[in-house]
Amino acid sequence: MNYKNIIAAILITGIPLSGFAEHDSYGYKRHQQKFYDYARVRSVTPIVKTIERRIPHKSCRNERVRYSRASSNTPIILGGIIGAAIGNQVGHHKSNKRVGVIAGSILGAAIGNDIRNNSSYQYSDYGTERRCHKKYDIQLEEQVVGYNVKYRYHGETYFTQTQEHPGKKIRLKIRFEPVQR
Repeated sequence: MNYKNIIAAILITGIPLSGFAEHDSYGYKRHQQKFYDYARVRSVTPIVKTIERRIPHKSCRNERVRYSRASSNTPIILGGIIGAAIGNQVGHHKSNKRVGVIAGSILGAAIGNDIRNNSSYQYSDYGTERRCHKKYDIQLEEQVVGYNVKYRYHGETYFTQTQEHPGKKIRLKIRFEPVQR
């Protein structure tokens, strides 16, 4: 059956055609007529796209860590006091004694700090701490995003793409439009 036979069958049976008017380049009204029909589907091939998904998860482990602590501030305090006493003895005048006390206490405190950091006053302790990091697993997933459809209508083979699987038949919109000579 060809298009002429379809038009004749529609006109004879009196099936109303939905149409709309357009204007051509000369300003004359032009009518398009359309109706719907079905074609037989020959093959359907899914269109597959690979999607990468990142799945977060927490990875934790226990780690042994070292804690260093000074047991006392005594070396710093004693160093400051001894330094101040020595500075006081070195100075001859009142103003020299003040400068000597300040300089001696600073120098004594610095020496006391070095003694504390490099001696038995410092001890190490070991403990366990839980350390966590965020990691990602990569998951590849195939997803159908459409279908390539091969169908046959009135002895001719056509191809199209659809978002949904058409089944055994595909619905077609047929338009008729007069051809200008």
